[in-house]
Amino acid sequence: MNLIACFVISTQQEQLLDILQQYSGFETIVNDAPIQAAVCEVLADIDADPTLYVVNGGKDRILIEVNSYKKLHDLARQVSSDLQTVFFQVCYNDLVGYAYFLLYDQGELVREIESRGSKKDPDVNYGFPLTFEEDGEVTFFDLDMIAEFCEHLGVDVGNLYEDPTCTVLQGATSRPMVRLDQDKQLSLLFYPLG
Repeated sequence: MNLIACFVISTQQEQLLDILQQYSGFETIVNDAPIQAAVCEVLADIDADPTLYVVNGGKDRILIEVNSYKKLHDLARQVSSDLQTVFFQVCYNDLVGYAYFLLYDQGELVREIESRGSKKDPDVNYGFPLTFEEDGEVTFFDLDMIAEFCEHLGVDVGNLYEDPTCTVLQGATSRPMVRLDQDKQLSLLFYPLG
């Protein structure tokens, strides 16, 4: 399974779309797109800014899928500050065992965890443990832990879409893309040769 998503605990979807449009500079917006518009390719550069935002509203949270594994600190800070809410980003790539979690609350970084491979301790373990974290010690950070974090924050990773349509913001790109089902190419994103 591959997962690249951000969540905003809010119902302010129009304001969020305005922030995303200002942040990205994208003018192309498609409203009421079928959910099949969801991301199926990612940028080959894992540090590249997303060129696609797929926004799907829900009862009390908004899903934003992106086409980049980039850590979105600036966007998280801005959205959580402007909307006075929680913004969190999760990424998971099962091929290489890459797991990432980022949480901002009202413009402040609260928690960041990143793990590559099957190591016991994460590469990054920043911030104070969240109230639901047992004993505050994170080991073997993986998809199960991401799903647990999401569940405690009100998101079921097995059922991401609450609305059958979405809004798509897309920018022009000529950068190389990798299909999410091309295992060998995906592994090179995280562990380049040479």
